[in-house]
Amino acid sequence: MLLEPFNAEELGADSPINPYRITLINTLYDACKGQRALWILCFACGHAARVSPTWLVGKFGDRTLTELRYYIRCRRCRERWGVIIPEDHPSSDWPRR
Repeated sequence: MLLEPFNAEELGADSPINPYRITLINTLYDACKGQRALWILCFACGHAARVSPTWLVGKFGDRTLTELRYYIRCRRCRERWGVIIPEDHPSSDWPRR
């Protein structure tokens, strides 16, 4: 039996397996499109913050997550040593700042 790729028209927008949300998150636009919040983790002090990518796009423009690391700072220790991680599942309280 051959496996057939799923058809986006058959699934519909309300399906739990929405093909529009199954993508790699490389840019802020991808995070907005997939409705994923981002976690910013500071390696210096361990502080973590959950932010909306729409807020970051308004502040920094559409950038890759790797580029964005050089623009953000930790609120607690003011260091620029951290990582940005997208959430695994779409946010239920989308959009949120």
